[in-house]
Order: sequence, then structure tokens, then C-alpha cells
Amino acid sequence: MTTFVPLSTPMPYKLKDKTIERERLVQEAIAGIKSTKYKSAYDAAKQLGINENTIRNRVMGMKTRAQAREPQQHLTIAEERSLIRWIKHLAATGHPAKHAYIKEMAEELRHERVTSQVNSLNTLPIFGISWVSYFLRRHPELQTVLSRSIEINRVSNITLEVVENWFNDFTMLLEEKNITLENVYNMDESGKLASS
Repeated sequence: MTTFVPLSTPMPYKLKDKTIERERLVQEAIAGIKSTKYKSAYDAAKQLGINENTIRNRVMGMKTRAQAREPQQHLTIAEERSLIRWIKHLAATGHPAKHAYIKEMAEELRHERVTSQVNSLNTLPIFGISWVSYFLRRHPELQTVLSRSIEINRVSNITLEVVENWFNDFTMLLEEKNITLENVYNMDESGKLASS
């Protein structure tokens, strides 16, 4: 029996979920300290299971990691949120957001911000060829949105004639190669074999 193993298996990306949960707990701690629910940063950290120094620093006004890194990024946090909304809107209307479109929209968002400031467009670093991939990795929730929009696009291109032609070609191939139906298997997009 032959087994098929995918060449590369994507690792689950749980960092974003952990970051969101940690930030939620930090915000809860800050609110609890201000409302005297917690006596101190130590008390909040002990009860919520997060780092005491993180709470203390944030109470004193220190920025989050994302906020601190914002000047080093091509887009601001607000611009990234706008880009995410745009991608989700495209997906909802059945149009897949191709990487080139995402990069083009990101450049447009940055261009709008920079032209309203004193900076010159000539001094801006260019978006690298991997920028979209890194952006999507930072926002794993978009992976399902993009794949769903591709599925919607596939469905919209199906007609009765296309389906009938495909089944006619498939039947002819089975007859030509003398393949029985019990020897027909389906390979899904994850690379796993499934019986038809």
C-alpha cells in the first residue's frame, strides 16, 4: 500500500492567539489596578498569571511591542487594520486578494500618510518581495479568509457544461486506463489521500 506524505506541513501559528490573550490580561490588570480590584502590579500578576514587570511598565505608560515597533514597519497599526478590513471585504464579495493587490494597497495606504506629512516619498524604503508573506504570517486569521474567497471564486466559475465535460473526460480516462471505481482516490489540498 502506497502512502503519500506532503513535502512540507505548515506549522500551526498560535503566537497571535497567545499575544492577543496576554494583551487582554494586561488590560484587565491595568483596569483592575485603577479600580482597586488589585492592590498592586504584584497582586494582579499573581492572580492573572502574567509578568509583574509588564503590568508595572504598562501602568507607567510604556508601549506594547507592536506599538514600539511601529516606526520600523512600512505601515502603521491603523493602516494594517485598514488593509485587513479591505482584504476581508474582498473575500466577502468573492474576489480573492492576490499578493500583488495586497502589496499595491499597502503602498497606497502608506503613500496617503506620507504625502500628508513633510517626508519625501523618495526616502521611503520599498516593500520587499516577501513583505506580503510576512504580513499574512503576522495576521493568520487572513489565511482562512483568502482560502475561502478562492473557494467562492471556484464555485462562481462552475457551469453545467463545465461539469458535464469534466465527468465525460473523467469517464473516458477510467475506461481508457481500465481503472475500476474502487481504485479511485481523491487527493485533497493538504496532500492527504481520501477514498472517493
